[in-house]
Amino acid sequence: FPVTIYGRRKNYAARVAKLKSMYRKAESIFLQNRLLESIDYYRMVEDSSLPDPDSLREKSRRKIDSIQKDIAVRQARYERESDEAFKAGNLKEAVEKIKLCIDINPTNEIPKGKLASIMSELKKQMQVYYQEGILEESVGEVEAAKVKWKKILEKSVPEEEYHKKATMKLKKYGPI
Repeated sequence: FPVTIYGRRKNYAARVAKLKSMYRKAESIFLQNRLLESIDYYRMVEDSSLPDPDSLREKSRRKIDSIQKDIAVRQARYERESDEAFKAGNLKEAVEKIKLCIDINPTNEIPKGKLASIMSELKKQMQVYYQEGILEESVGEVEAAKVKWKKILEKSVPEEEYHKKATMKLKKYGPI
């Protein structure tokens, strides 16, 4: 059967609609703050050979550039804030800031290395408080021990080893 003008227009419109759908999907993912994933979807639009009367490929290219700049700026800010907190001795805040950096771009290995280093230092410091608490407990000074363990909960993060141990010790003596 010969392809009619109507058939070609319908086919063209369907292909344009498919590209628009791809772009809307990228936008939706971007609005969910899934930045790296949205870049992948914008790239699919950018690399598509579908008809593009609305310049969605160019919009995608600009969006990718914008997201990449935003990621770089936010990562640099969180790394700087983490470094400042670390230098000030606030390891809990340093951990929280570097985790934000990792959340933005989980593929970047540098912040992961910094997190491991900060966690190692945090563990060393919390070990001292924990051992002091154990010593206090062993001589019958339970209230003094509880103060040490509460300090761990205040200065550490839940996934740190001595935070967990201090939590168990405090639960042993009642509600935290």
